[in-house]
Amino acid sequence: MEADKAVIQETVPLLLPQVKRGRPKKPKVPKEKPEPKPRERKEVSIWRDDPRLYFRMYYHNRPKEKCSCPHCGNTFDSKRGLDNHVYKSVLCKRIREIKAQQADEQSGQVDKVD
Repeated sequence: MEADKAVIQETVPLLLPQVKRGRPKKPKVPKEKPEPKPRERKEVSIWRDDPRLYFRMYYHNRPKEKCSCPHCGNTFDSKRGLDNHVYKSVLCKRIREIKAQQADEQSGQVDKVD
């Protein structure tokens, strides 16, 4: 009798119709992918073939311009190097401070003479 109850309990969910609730979904239509257009490429591309050479040619040679620091006299190959030097160099900063102090002292002496 217990075996019959187990069989009935297993078959009952299979006999009942399973109804989905809610609005039915539209069937999915597969999307067709368009064929990519063939691209014309140049025969030689420095960017694609050798990016390090490209950057060296573009960034290394372009901003080259000899310049020197007006405060300490160091020479640099580019303006960017000079800007970094003025911003970061402790020695150049100290020289600027000394020149500023000397200029203040000289202006103070000129005022006292008058």
